[in-house]
Amino acid sequence: MIPLVASDAVRISEGVINLLWRTGVFVVLPIVIVSLLVKSRKHEINRRTEVMLKAVESGTQLSPGWFEKTFPEKQSLRLTAGITWSVIGIFLTIAAVVMFVLLTKAGSDWEGIAIVVSLGAVLAGIALGVGVGKWIAYSVAKKNAELFAGHVKEDGQD
Repeated sequence: MIPLVASDAVRISEGVINLLWRTGVFVVLPIVIVSLLVKSRKHEINRRTEVMLKAVESGTQLSPGWFEKTFPEKQSLRLTAGITWSVIGIFLTIAAVVMFVLLTKAGSDWEGIAIVVSLGAVLAGIALGVGVGKWIAYSVAKKNAELFAGHVKEDGQD
């Protein structure tokens, strides 16, 4: 039997930690996100179905567009998505900077520093870009809705 040296134990523990981290980020996190999205949509469908069944039982007529989301609901979702993606981008940016500082100050010669920090920076840039894009889409749609509402009022007054 070959005795383990302290450096071997450190390499093994680093390998296990690396494996667990990658598994958590690239396997568990997407599964959790998808399951939360599916659960949320299922809950919304069940809620609308219950309301529809109660309306049918009471004999009330529902409009054909009842299941469609209204403009303010769509705008609210767009704003929420923009805020969420921006926060994720900011968090990833901070995490990449902190990881870079900690690993370089520790004097680590780990070859993967550049890869990890680059990956974090790319993901942060993508998330920030999506978030800012959603915020811009929200503000443009809101401004257009206000302009359209103003034209409708002016046309109605003439």
